[in-house]
Amino acid sequence: MGGWLRQGEDFLLQRLGVVIGVVALAISGLFGGLRAAEDPPVATAAVDQVVDGGPWRVTVTGARLLNDMPTLHLRDPGNYWVVVLVTVEITEKEGWGVLSKFFDMPPLADKPDQFPTIMLVRDGSQPNRLQPGMPEKLAFFWEQSAGTPPPTALTLSVPKSTYRESFITGYMEWLPDLDDDLKPVYAAKLTVPVVDKRIAPSPSAAPSSSPPVSPSVSPSASVKP
Repeated sequence: MGGWLRQGEDFLLQRLGVVIGVVALAISGLFGGLRAAEDPPVATAAVDQVVDGGPWRVTVTGARLLNDMPTLHLRDPGNYWVVVLVTVEITEKEGWGVLSKFFDMPPLADKPDQFPTIMLVRDGSQPNRLQPGMPEKLAFFWEQSAGTPPPTALTLSVPKSTYRESFITGYMEWLPDLDDDLKPVYAAKLTVPVVDKRIAPSPSAAPSSSPPVSPSVSPSASVKP
């Protein structure tokens, strides 16, 4: 009986030590640690420059303002899309989901918490995963209301990950790099000009006695921003 009690006490002390360590780490991160934390320097990249994020390479190729798309429709005809164009190549052995953090971007003015709609530029489809060794051009879409001033430039940051042992699972994994304040460490940061590619609505045509013409359907559904 005494042995079970001692084992129980040892177990509780071990758990208590882990809890105290986690709390201390959280407090240290919350208040900047035991010393003044400095933000690590971040490299500056350019549009069309390849950035190595660890398990993938990211190339930001541009940003656009667009109207309705053939395979992606706005909730309101007066709204517009903010689009970021990125080429991603998975360099790890396994595929990755497209919702991975290929880049960070400050929230947009309208609907700042919305997730982007992600499409393949080559055919307009919405992929779930990207396969290794197969670079894909992706378009990230955010819908903005008609009265929201459009951005003229976007600041994008590519997070950095390192292949190391996880203290949670004990396995080797690609894990995001964090600084002393538990904030993401970035491989590079860049400013991307936003090009306005919206098409102004055509003026109402004068009444005509000619029979209406059926609208043509484009055979290609690819995204051409």
